[in-house]
Amino acid sequence: MRNTNQSFSRILVDLDQRGLATVTINRPEARNAWDMETVAELTQAFDTLRTSQTLRVVVLTGAGEVFSAGGDLKWMRGMLGRSADEREAEARAIMRLLQTLDAFPQPVIARVNGAAFGGGVGLVCVSDMAIASDRARFGITETRLGIVPGTISPFIVRRIGAAAARGQFLTGSVLDPATALRIGLVQQVVEPEALDQTVERAVEAILKCAPGAVARTKRLFREIGEAAPQEAEATGIAAIVEAWTQPEAHDGISAFLEKREPGWRLGGGRTSD
Repeated sequence: MRNTNQSFSRILVDLDQRGLATVTINRPEARNAWDMETVAELTQAFDTLRTSQTLRVVVLTGAGEVFSAGGDLKWMRGMLGRSADEREAEARAIMRLLQTLDAFPQPVIARVNGAAFGGGVGLVCVSDMAIASDRARFGITETRLGIVPGTISPFIVRRIGAAAARGQFLTGSVLDPATALRIGLVQQVVEPEALDQTVERAVEAILKCAPGAVARTKRLFREIGEAAPQEAEATGIAAIVEAWTQPEAHDGISAFLEKREPGWRLGGGRTSD
């Protein structure tokens, strides 16, 4: 396993030979809360990972027993005395991190090992899938602190819908995993002892898929989600027409008919997307 943590003090990044990167927020003493250095390191890590020719999937998690408590309250208290320009710059940095994960070309799996609050819920919502421990709790609790869930709100609304999001935003209530599963915030809930095994199964399933097709499918989701109905239909047509021209399609379909493994399962790594 290659460790790429030389320039990071608040996160850990490991990339294995299969193309699995594990990104860990490593501030357990602060419940893996964000400050601006953490935001910068996460953004840098994902910017760097997206240039890797071997990357296939990312698992995002937190060190210790908490996924992420969101914004560091000590950092937020310091923001109260900053200028309007400084506050805006830091809010934009947070938005860039969320946008980077949301638009990341490879699949991102949130391994929710414990509590996720505020920005931690935002990270769950910009992941492609979330697998949670049944000990996890979820809270969009900004209004209890006298603030609003500003940067994370578009991604949460997109994930769980306006009705569910409105109730959570206005009450600041804490959700148990069963409720998080019911409203679509997470896709699986398992016992803590089964968390790693369940995440590994999801990773293995993704590694069986054609990497270029996975990247194009992620792009398709974004384009359809941002389009009007007729535009979405046209986008879907264009996407499959393009996919039929790709080497992966020829290899994948032929492999199925010929009862053999496609090239991406034999050699690993990425192909053109």
